[in-house]
Amino acid sequence: REMVLQFLAFSRVAQDCRGTSWPKTVYFTFQFYRFPPATTPRLQLVQLDEAGQPSSGALTHILVPVSRDGTFDAGSPGFQLRYMVGPGFLKPGERRCFARYLAVQTLQIDVWDGDSLLLIGSAAVQMKETSHIFSVSQ
Repeated sequence: REMVLQFLAFSRVAQDCRGTSWPKTVYFTFQFYRFPPATTPRLQLVQLDEAGQPSSGALTHILVPVSRDGTFDAGSPGFQLRYMVGPGFLKPGERRCFARYLAVQTLQIDVWDGDSLLLIGSAAVQMKETSHIFSVSQ
């Protein structure tokens, strides 16, 4: 089985963004289950309004991978990481533990400014919405 984590957009609470500039790029760090800690590549923040045109007051930004030359393609938004958690990864009897992890744990994600490397903040994502994928019965 495969678990896919997608990073598609970045937003702030309205009162948090007054007078605070948005970073140009961000990256994320986290640790999923017992996999090694992960760091995403830098992702460009692209402001878009509903019509797809740039908007200076947007509270949500699309995340777009930055190429090695510093350019980005807004036509290919987001970044995803895939984790294989099938029988080849899980030890005998571990399926139940993994299902419990998905049902009760939260994934702690730190958000970093991609240029200054300073911590912007953290988010906690409940994994329970994905727990139905792994039933505890074999």
